[in-house]
Amino acid sequence: MTKNFFVFLEEKNYCFDEIAQSIPMLEKLKNIKQNPYHHGEGSVYCHTKLVCEVILEKDFFALKGSQKNILFTAALFHDIGKLYCTKIENGSIVSPFHSKKGEKLFRAFFYKNESFSIPVKEREQIANLIAFHMLPMHFLQKENMDFSLIRASWCVEMKLLYFLALADIQGRICHDKRGLLQTVFYFGEYANEIECFDRKKAFANDYTKWKYFQNHTIGHCCQLFDATSFDVVVLCGLPLAGKDTYIKKHLGHMHCISLDDLREKYKISPSEGSKKIVQMAIEKAKQSLRKKQDFVWNATNIIFDTRQKLCQLFSNYGARVTFVYIEGEYTALLHRNEVRERTIPENVLNQMIDKMDFLQNYEGYQNKYFVSEQNHFYEISF
Repeated sequence: MTKNFFVFLEEKNYCFDEIAQSIPMLEKLKNIKQNPYHHGEGSVYCHTKLVCEVILEKDFFALKGSQKNILFTAALFHDIGKLYCTKIENGSIVSPFHSKKGEKLFRAFFYKNESFSIPVKEREQIANLIAFHMLPMHFLQKENMDFSLIRASWCVEMKLLYFLALADIQGRICHDKRGLLQTVFYFGEYANEIECFDRKKAFANDYTKWKYFQNHTIGHCCQLFDATSFDVVVLCGLPLAGKDTYIKKHLGHMHCISLDDLREKYKISPSEGSKKIVQMAIEKAKQSLRKKQDFVWNATNIIFDTRQKLCQLFSNYGARVTFVYIEGEYTALLHRNEVRERTIPENVLNQMIDKMDFLQNYEGYQNKYFVSEQNHFYEISF
């Protein structure tokens, strides 16, 4: 039986070693070395344990509700990406892009896990804390500092990100600890100054928010005239998650362009002609775009760059692009795959899960999230 991971943490009294014994991925961190200049405390396991202990020792657990478990779990897994990203480069140990890799590892682990579960909303809050955990220490190096912080505020609770960064520094032995702490303190002050520390950065309207994240040169304090005139709904989610059912139930009044339907119509398998099918779908979309007609775009769209290209194309014609993410339970996907005529190899499905870029809250004009359970859809707000 699957156990809520937060209940498990409480049962273990947040004891790092006992928790790690039940998570092989954490145990493997004992074998991952770190650059001694930045991490004189030793392995990634030693560092992670110290970070968790700092969180327990400080007043971070004065946080309300599930925030304390979200923060502690983010600390547990914040460097998990180093399992796959650590290498020797020019004689030094480095772990490039371990934050992004860690985010995906964490998501895939808890999505497929049969022993532990975390609700989708909390899972994604933790995944994003992992993805952004280096930002407070390096935000001064960003080309567009305001944009980096404002975008983060639409993905994570900045206060939790701030606490995680402080613990990350305090849980290590390094030569520049004082300077790093000062940078993180400044991160908190500056985020508060541009009004995104204790809440998402507010915009004048949805259109201004959308255009700001599409075009980094737009000022975040301005107000743009909403030039949209029709709607395009873009479905996102793994195969068999319930996208077709959602469309039939809630978007049946709109014309639908489905890549799967086109493959079926022209008898083209995904391995044979994905590019051809996409080109055909784009041409159909342009017909509706030119006429300013509403439509639904139905495909997996689990990669960020794919969503952004579609969003740019559709918005250029004056469409309001709403992304709708559908998530079904992993076991439900496997069951549906067994009874489906055209099955997806399980290893291919798992690769898609491992590579998926979860829909971020800033990507579309609007974004909606649903969990599918037995053909019922429950909305989640982020």
